[in-house]
Amino acid sequence: VDGVDVDRRPLPHPPEFDIEGYNFASRSKTRETSPFPVGSDFRRREGWIEARSGAGLVDLGSVGIENVNEAPASGYTDAVSGAQGHVYAIRMQDGSYALVETTSLADIFNTPNTSTFKYKYQKNGTRSFSK
Repeated sequence: VDGVDVDRRPLPHPPEFDIEGYNFASRSKTRETSPFPVGSDFRRREGWIEARSGAGLVDLGSVGIENVNEAPASGYTDAVSGAQGHVYAIRMQDGSYALVETTSLADIFNTPNTSTFKYKYQKNGTRSFSK
């Protein structure tokens, strides 16, 4: 259209898909460049907490990780809405379990999209996290 100026602004996210996840067995961050499948044990993407295919998550709410002694036996799904201060039980593909408490969640439109968490990892396959 003649006489119309288009104001172009960069999107808040880079055009390439680039997000970090976490792998409990290796205690390492992962870098993912494709939206699917999820390559890490869990990741945060655009306001969601997502689990790898064959794994699952349960949002336990704002209960404090130190107050959770056992992961649930059922109710797992592949993605849940992320909320700061919530604890998530994660059942991995290999049958191990983790608890994750989000301690900070960056605004989903911030780049980098950084979140912090604390966790407990139970690699022996039981759902128990009691000492």
